[in-house]
Amino acid sequence: MGKIITIFVLFFVTIFSFEVANSQVRYTPPAVTLGAAFDMNFANNDAYGRVSNLDSYGMRAGKGFEIFAKFGLGVMKRHRITTSITYNKMINYDRNSSFISQVFSTNPDDFVHTNFTILTGAAGYEYLFGAPCCNKQHLGLALTFNSIAGVADNNIPTKKYEGSFRLGLQFNAGYEFMIGSTGQYGITLGFKYNWVNLLNATNKIDSPSASEISLNDGNEAGGRGFTRWIGISTINIGFNFYTGVKQVILRK
Repeated sequence: MGKIITIFVLFFVTIFSFEVANSQVRYTPPAVTLGAAFDMNFANNDAYGRVSNLDSYGMRAGKGFEIFAKFGLGVMKRHRITTSITYNKMINYDRNSSFISQVFSTNPDDFVHTNFTILTGAAGYEYLFGAPCCNKQHLGLALTFNSIAGVADNNIPTKKYEGSFRLGLQFNAGYEFMIGSTGQYGITLGFKYNWVNLLNATNKIDSPSASEISLNDGNEAGGRGFTRWIGISTINIGFNFYTGVKQVILRK
């Protein structure tokens, strides 16, 4: 997983150093960016593991869908306030299946061993490189609000996690390609990492007769006795709609 993250960091560093060849056409920076994206997810930290490993949550991979709105600040709109809502499904077959098959499976219920639903709202800040250019790059941080629920092992119906709310921190980077000549539409490629339970992780003692077990991710008395961090790395592709954009022709 570390190699995958390193490859994408190098990829975005290379993109950020790229200069747009067509310097004669510019656009006024977008006032508001609205969009939607498809997410391919990798489980990180203590989220990743096998079902039999009680030190982890047994996640492996997943997919998701997000909608977002970004609001430009200042004259050049290089600074953006970001908001988003993401629905993620994280699963693990716990067998020698490929990552791609786990992400794109349409009916995995017969053999999924772990099945988590994570609904995330995020609000944060983003810096936009090349705001008036045809192609743009962004880096950002956001506070995340995460609702987590799931099945720890679908072979044991009673091993179901109760719904839990956690605060997290998200880093994101991306590249935006403008499409068309009006400057109103674009394709975005991105990477993000959400540290899902950075804050308010907790433990509690579960009743033997409880129909649901607690997430038990904190380091408090009465629980597992150690913190289990939940991380999700995401590669996404999406569509942008820009408002307030006008074309500017630069003279030589």
